[in-house]
Amino acid sequence: MPRTRSDRRRRTNSSRPAEVDGERPRRRTYGKSDPIDALAVARAVLREPDLPEARLDGTARELRLLADYHEELVAERTRIIARLRWHLDELDPGWKVPTKMDRTSSVDKVRAHLLNSSGVVAELAARLVEHRRRLAVEIDELNGDICTGSFVVGDS
Repeated sequence: MPRTRSDRRRRTNSSRPAEVDGERPRRRTYGKSDPIDALAVARAVLREPDLPEARLDGTARELRLLADYHEELVAERTRIIARLRWHLDELDPGWKVPTKMDRTSSVDKVRAHLLNSSGVVAELAARLVEHRRRLAVEIDELNGDICTGSFVVGDS
């Protein structure tokens, strides 16, 4: 009978053959895997040529389009904030930039700080602050549209 943990491990693992380098990654793993899922879908399509086409229609499609656009806006806001941080650090390396730049109070602090700066970098930073504000408004409007189901984009 094994006396230590390592003895137990050796005893339970001794019946399995040792894994050769590179063998484990080739075996099927469980969980989400895009390449494995893509291969399974491709095989199913080849096996079943009369499968119906997967497509969103009506409201589901509109919701998907709005959600995708929302994701694009959020990603753009993140890029704007990263550029803004870069400019603020260049303007004043000692100034502690607010951590949550998606809050109005943080943006107000940045605006106030930029009033004491001049030059091209300060002007670009001010433009980024305004761009971030416009994106935030549009993101909030989209959130409301998506939540309430009023999918009117622009004037119809």
